[in-house]
Amino acid sequence: MTLSDSASKNLSKKNIRCCYAESKTHIAPIISQLISKGDTFSVSSPACISRCEISKLIKSNEYHYLDRYNPCLSIARQNEIYIDSFKADVHISDCCILTEKGELCCTAYSPYNSAMLVYGPKSVIVVVGFDKIVRDLGSQKGKGWCNILQSIGYRQLHGQHMAHEICLHNAFENRIKVILVGENLY
Repeated sequence: MTLSDSASKNLSKKNIRCCYAESKTHIAPIISQLISKGDTFSVSSPACISRCEISKLIKSNEYHYLDRYNPCLSIARQNEIYIDSFKADVHISDCCILTEKGELCCTAYSPYNSAMLVYGPKSVIVVVGFDKIVRDLGSQKGKGWCNILQSIGYRQLHGQHMAHEICLHNAFENRIKVILVGENLY
């Protein structure tokens, strides 16, 4: 069984729906099947938009995109959009690491992505590239990602990387959906 097969199996044990996209060009069509016309959605970062090739969704009149990255927005309006994002229908995010056990490790410059997973919208879609699937955080590849994150400014506490791991049992069945992508996204 491959790492992605194991991760997918363990995600479903946690009531997390898992889909597979052969390449990044298949991500947007899958997302459009997971959201409804008229839904309001937010994204984790501008990089997520380009990595997941979802700019057409953002520009579509079928959905309402909460754009907190518009450089013309005031700080007050950006803060309003942050709060509105928690009440949105959907949040779309990428992920730093997915372990074989089905743990989503979302590390960001702020704990925003982790908060969205735990407390956020009715539906959260997490896109994970093939390069982000690891046996565990202690594996060479897992340590490598944690070291990369450490080198770009993340703090360490008691020798462990301060990552927010979502290992809990998803209380709402299929609220979190993971799209595993068959190629690297970084």
